[in-house]
Amino acid sequence: LLLALGGGSVIDATKAMLIALWAGLETTEALDPYRAGRGGDREARHALTPTLYMAAAPTTLSAAEFTILAGVTDVGRGGKEGFAHKDLAPIGIILDPDLTRSTPPVLWFSTGMKAIDHAVEQLCSLERSLMYDAVAEEGLTLLVKGLRATRLNPDDLQGRQDCQFGMWRAMASARSGRGMGASHAIGHTLGGSYGVPHGITSCVILPAVLAWNAAAGTERQEVISRIIGAKGRASEAVAGFVRELGLPSTLKAVGVKRSDFQAIAEHTIHDAGVRTNPRPIGGPEDIVEILELAAG
Repeated sequence: LLLALGGGSVIDATKAMLIALWAGLETTEALDPYRAGRGGDREARHALTPTLYMAAAPTTLSAAEFTILAGVTDVGRGGKEGFAHKDLAPIGIILDPDLTRSTPPVLWFSTGMKAIDHAVEQLCSLERSLMYDAVAEEGLTLLVKGLRATRLNPDDLQGRQDCQFGMWRAMASARSGRGMGASHAIGHTLGGSYGVPHGITSCVILPAVLAWNAAAGTERQEVISRIIGAKGRASEAVAGFVRELGLPSTLKAVGVKRSDFQAIAEHTIHDAGVRTNPRPIGGPEDIVEILELAAG
């Protein structure tokens, strides 16, 4: 048994180790046929036979331990690759708030915002699901409560446990099959190609996506504002919460320039994909509009 003790990168790395061990791989290049996606060069993963498994004890709020997917940055291609297999999911998950006390605050709060992103994009989906909407709403409520508590007192173990349970529920709602929206798609591009940490991408992009989607209606967004406890638009509520946590909130703050916007938009449309979004994404020009809202 492999035990992954750490954040999402540690947990996803352990999933990649499992593939390498199952298939007897010894080089980075040998992983290529096991990438997720379609095509004859990606079929090897279907022939994998598990020979050992993993358990996970997470120290951040990325929720990597609740999925069968490993996200791996390919530094040669300059992009993020996915590796998936049903037996990559940990056979046991230990949610111990005491293990998170040494997690750096910026990592704790930014991965918390990633978990909030999971809940928010599910709550804003055009596809309604009474069960998964309720799970997402409870997850968001616990995350907001817990992140505020641990901001005020880093040793608040109940607040840390609330965050862990909120992250769990947010990810459970994201497994509903409805897909994710533009915030996640753009975030994958910024992470894989521009080195912006996964949690920070949500801090910067989610408020801009909410503002851009407001034209499609704000009824669902009002739920988000209410849970955060802010008046006004959800985009403003989320942006205010990001600032409350002391995290960066603009592309300028994380070193992404306007001259990169077109390349980011094209990569997001053609490689990252946008499976679902309240306001339809017609092409790269729509992604550029969102990036302008996040520019700073």
